[in-house]
Amino acid sequence: MRRFASFWVYPPAAIALLAWSLSNEPSRGAGELLASFALGLLAWTLLEYVMHRWLFHYRFRIRGLEEFRQQAHISHHKEPRNLEHLLVKLRFSLPVSTLFGTILYFASGSPAIATAVLCGLWCGFLYYEAVHYRMHFSTSQGRLLAWQRKQHFHHHFVEPDECFGVTTPLWDLLLGTYKKSEKRRPSSVQPRG
Repeated sequence: MRRFASFWVYPPAAIALLAWSLSNEPSRGAGELLASFALGLLAWTLLEYVMHRWLFHYRFRIRGLEEFRQQAHISHHKEPRNLEHLLVKLRFSLPVSTLFGTILYFASGSPAIATAVLCGLWCGFLYYEAVHYRMHFSTSQGRLLAWQRKQHFHHHFVEPDECFGVTTPLWDLLLGTYKKSEKRRPSSVQPRG
């Protein structure tokens, strides 16, 4: 249960924050809140990519940061089925969520908008956690999960400088890190997909 704490913490926190923020701003329309939620989901995909590419795969010269990186991510590459290195721990995600929530509140000036964006971020994060867990521990072969697993395992076992997006290839495609190594292979050697 402790390993899946995010699934027990963030949904009730989202409900409580939404109730509180809407009581402070009852005039906010559903369309505005849904658009803010969608913005949060999109922001999650970028945050996932940025953290994976430039935080977890960057060698820090500062000892404490490098130790954090080793513990938080490189250990996952070394032991991809070790649950201790698979899911994000609350001691990391809660402070980051608090920081983002605070920034969103001051940037928007609206508790309801900030909460809706934060809920979109949390929804994307929980989807990431579920997908990442299933990639490493499930034999389910749903088409989407099988495709996501193929991209993620390419990152793990073929080329660690490609396929940083776990839930979506959007930013890999836009920023040129989507399976460049396949483009270099002769077409007769490409694996069947």
